[in-house]
Amino acid sequence: MLTEEQARGVWQVLQEECGAGFLLDSQLEFVHHATRRSPLEFRFQGALGFGGKVYLPDYRVSCYREDETAARRARIDRANARLAQLREQHAAVRAHPAV
Repeated sequence: MLTEEQARGVWQVLQEECGAGFLLDSQLEFVHHATRRSPLEFRFQGALGFGGKVYLPDYRVSCYREDETAARRARIDRANARLAQLREQHAAVRAHPAV
């Protein structure tokens, strides 16, 4: 499970790289689930189509294979690179929590 701040960071990547919903309700729903469930598979759709999903604690996104295009693959690769960095940061925080 993520903290609220961590979940918002993941959502920001999903918005910026994958066109995830910009409605506050979409973000709130994601944060709600990400802070209460692990593992989590969350369908955000966006620019990846109906199959656009994020997987936690894997910190990766994907879409349906049949919907994959070069442009979507590029979005997925950029998002997954940024999510990998977030995963490392979040793991470091868990390993060495602030006193």
